[in-house]
Amino acid sequence: MEKIGPPQNITVTCQEMPYCTVRWKAPPTSRNVPNTCLKYQIKDEIRNTPDNVYAATTSKNYSNSVRYKLRIRTDNNSLCPVAKEFGEWSEPIEFGTDPPSFHLMHLILAGLATALGILLLFCICKRCLAWQNLHGPIPQPKDLYLQCEKNVGKAWMDLISTAAPNENITVVEEVTTNCKRHEPDP
Repeated sequence: MEKIGPPQNITVTCQEMPYCTVRWKAPPTSRNVPNTCLKYQIKDEIRNTPDNVYAATTSKNYSNSVRYKLRIRTDNNSLCPVAKEFGEWSEPIEFGTDPPSFHLMHLILAGLATALGILLLFCICKRCLAWQNLHGPIPQPKDLYLQCEKNVGKAWMDLISTAAPNENITVVEEVTTNCKRHEPDP
């Protein structure tokens, strides 16, 4: 059993807009081993995820909108043993685009725009008297002192009658004649 080296001539082609194609060639072995006897493992070092590619495949497509850093290694297929274990990893290859990063400045601008929008909405509602339409009037506490002063004059005018429905109250005033009559002098 021999130790298998990493795949050779690893290339990345990104001509088709949404995808990049990674291609490689089988590593040289001491015996002429067909491609069907080899399988490959591709590891994305950014996400730390392995991906197995089986039987005679020497290419794989990846999205162009994500950044990748890949390493590839070779293993033998169980049908035709060539080596006992995986071979060495290839040199890393990087391709794809970095996703747009969300900067702190964007967060500050979004917060400022939200605050200004709320302030503008508040000013418009205050100007158009929309607050009264949104909720009913707020009751105020009664001012008992002013209420008493207003009712003082009214209390003398609206005396409550103590008479029964068919009873008439007559007020009699006594007039005295202590006055002398003045007659004009002749």
